Amino acid sequence: MSVLLEISQRNILEGLSAVSSNGNLGRVLNKVLENSDNIYKGNTQDTYLSIFKNEFDRIIEQDSLPKTTFFTVFEREDSFDFDQNSFSSEELDIKVMEYLEGKVSDYIGKTFETIKALKIDSTKGFAGW
Repeated sequence: MSVLLEISQRNILEGLSAVSSNGNLGRVLNKVLENSDNIYKGNTQDTYLSIFKNEFDRIIEQDSLPKTTFFTVFEREDSFDFDQNSFSSEELDIKVMEYLEGKVSDYIGKTFETIKALKIDSTKGFAGW
């Protein structure tokens, strides 16, 4: 029996974002996610997060939204333990990417551990289901 599980990094990023899907920034985020999905599905060696960041920068520039930063999309009370004003824009982007990479890795690791903990019987499927 073979099992294929795909973890949606898009869903992880949507869950981590601090924006409403109905607002202007939410529409920008959705556009970035859609573009990232399409590029990632193609033949690429880039990670989903790097594609996401590149698309974010491109769309912000293209749509002339200079006050919109990568940090503002993911700024929530519990997200960051540093003062954003003590970093340059580039340094802040790096901090946000490190945060996102850590979160995505954590979600993937937790999912893997959960699946590993399940007992699979080839005749009955997943035990406990």
